[in-house]
Amino acid sequence: MGLDSVEFIQNLEGYFGPISDREAAQLYRVEEVVNYLVRRNAFSEDQSPVEMALLQKLQIAFSQTFPHRQNSMGSEEVLGNYFRFETAHDQWQQVGLFLGMEMPHLDRVPLRHQSSWRAIFRPVTKDRIPLDAHTLNDLVHWLMALHFKTLLPREKMSCALEVKAVVFGMIHHGFGIPVDEIRLRHRLADDFGVD
Repeated sequence: MGLDSVEFIQNLEGYFGPISDREAAQLYRVEEVVNYLVRRNAFSEDQSPVEMALLQKLQIAFSQTFPHRQNSMGSEEVLGNYFRFETAHDQWQQVGLFLGMEMPHLDRVPLRHQSSWRAIFRPVTKDRIPLDAHTLNDLVHWLMALHFKTLLPREKMSCALEVKAVVFGMIHHGFGIPVDEIRLRHRLADDFGVD
């Protein structure tokens, strides 16, 4: 294991307790890390109370930001359906202000070069899925990962989804990988350059 992987394991240990060198050497993929921590700490597969509370807050934030929408936004509704090209950034910021949280970055391409609002969400990396294909539920999970230190203190964690959010958050904060690009199938060394 290189220095980066040692730091990653130390961060995990700081949150979840000691991990033996032998066990750490067996953790190659993100999914293996999550499964190991869930199994070792006996977390359930139940629904996360943090996920449910954040989903409700987001639904309220979207109803405040988009008052012209008559129905409450469902967890599987596509985010891109809500934004207009001219005001997408302001609306995204307004949702974040309502939540009191930093939001994931909305665009990777300068807006002045775009011809439609959907282009705001177009990927610039090969693996990235456009935001207009993501749902409110995806945003909940991204926010849980981005803000795991405040939303998911170790003593209050209760389920596998929360462990996944913490691991994704640690990868994001430690290695600079955007949370929406992290997949369970990714190998720490090959896909993130962790040595």
